[in-house]
Amino acid sequence: MDEGGSALADLLLGAAAPSGKLAETIPLRHEDNPAFGNFPGDFGRVHYGEGLLIGYRWYDTRRMPVAYPFGHGLSYTTFSYDDVDAVVRSDGAEPEVEVTVTVTNTGDRPGTETVQLYVTDPESTVSRPAQELRAFARVALEPGESSLVTLALGRRAFAFWSETLDRWVVEGGTFGLRVGASSRDIRLETAVALTGDDIALPLRSDSPAEDWLSHRDAGPWLREAVGDQGFGAILFDPHNGQMIRAIPLRRLSRFPGFPLSEEQIEEGAARFAGASPFARIGSENAG
Repeated sequence: MDEGGSALADLLLGAAAPSGKLAETIPLRHEDNPAFGNFPGDFGRVHYGEGLLIGYRWYDTRRMPVAYPFGHGLSYTTFSYDDVDAVVRSDGAEPEVEVTVTVTNTGDRPGTETVQLYVTDPESTVSRPAQELRAFARVALEPGESSLVTLALGRRAFAFWSETLDRWVVEGGTFGLRVGASSRDIRLETAVALTGDDIALPLRSDSPAEDWLSHRDAGPWLREAVGDQGFGAILFDPHNGQMIRAIPLRRLSRFPGFPLSEEQIEEGAARFAGASPFARIGSENAG
């Protein structure tokens, strides 16, 4: 702190350009905070009700207006972003993606910009934040100068923690890539398709009926058992079937008229568990 005054004077007088970025979101109201209502808790116990939506993930996923967003910063100059490109260097178990973007100092003062790369997973079968910062890079530029900025993404940039498999998982599909100056100042977007992990989800008696129907081997077995009349007609009803298919199969066995007993479902779970991977669940699996 001995030179703090000198540094402040340089910024105020223009001898140096500010280039810092916010490491947090500044909300409009205290009540907008993701921990509001959970912290400090009761009787020494805190409930972490925000789950994965910590910090900017909360505000961005809920599309809440904020005073200043995560990654925001001021400068005496301006920067443009152009020509974003993404290349999959390696796919499969250890994906590697390289993102490049051209950044230009469009002002009349030297400055430093922090380029931020956010990843989205719009096809995820689990709940994930709307976007997550996965890479960033600082670049110092003279007035009118341009630089090609390279940002590297590895496996963890696309992975989520699977409680079912007890490990990090990259789910195959298309991932969005957003490049910008803050979480709310996205300048360019592109996307990449990754194969992801070969996921064999364990089938359990308390897995939703949708999971059973999506299973390569258990699906035909269950369809034959329920048929297309009676409970089968309810299960595959285009209006209400989705709600019924979200119920654990073991619990469905307790419904009047369900053709399988709880014991038969337990036997089926033992027979089909891990036999083959699931596909992404969609409407084509419903009937």
